[in-house]
Amino acid sequence: MERYICGWNPTKDENIFGFWPDKFKGRDYRTWDWGGSMVVHQLIQQPDGDLGLALPESKKALFTASVPNSFSPVTDGWQEDSGCWTAKTASSQQMLLMQQMPESCYIHLKIHPDGAHQAEVILQANEEMREGYYIYVEPEMNRLVFCSWLRMYEEGGKTFPYDIELEVPLRRPGDGVYHMEVVTEGTVGLVYINSEAAMSFRMYDYQNRNLGLFSFGKAEFSQIEMRKR
Repeated sequence: MERYICGWNPTKDENIFGFWPDKFKGRDYRTWDWGGSMVVHQLIQQPDGDLGLALPESKKALFTASVPNSFSPVTDGWQEDSGCWTAKTASSQQMLLMQQMPESCYIHLKIHPDGAHQAEVILQANEEMREGYYIYVEPEMNRLVFCSWLRMYEEGGKTFPYDIELEVPLRRPGDGVYHMEVVTEGTVGLVYINSEAAMSFRMYDYQNRNLGLFSFGKAEFSQIEMRKR
């Protein structure tokens, strides 16, 4: 028997509380509405009895057309071996730009941090990889994190007077490998890690940009795959 749990990924369409800033017109900057788009996760029981969240197989099966990978290092420190890309430098930021993202797509990869403080994917990244939507694991903090490009903007920094925008707790896997799955459909984004943790988010201001890989320290990215409908 399969079990599912439903929730909502809220929108930013109405200025219900009058909080929207007049100076900055980007939609990512706006406040959340009530409700939004329905999100369905599959419930998975872990070996220790805890419940985890996984991407339903019926949802994954909708993405059947493979998108060829392309890789363009933005910084030094990358090494490639049979499709596996390794960020080799221990104490620096390493960035790798990939192909353009379709409007709706499924992304899968394995991330093995080797002492990295952060290891992540960047959705809708520009060529310099200074803007986008950042999804990363932090092994030292045992968490999955989402940050938008607003953190790079002065007014955005005033909007979020704390370290991050969204986070969920994440156990460090025994083998050190994080299996990440990402689904995007227009402005909606979902990410799953190890059939344990899930997070939903929105991406309003940037579309038709690229996927990127990022590491702060040593990390390995393997089995990288992108599919579209």
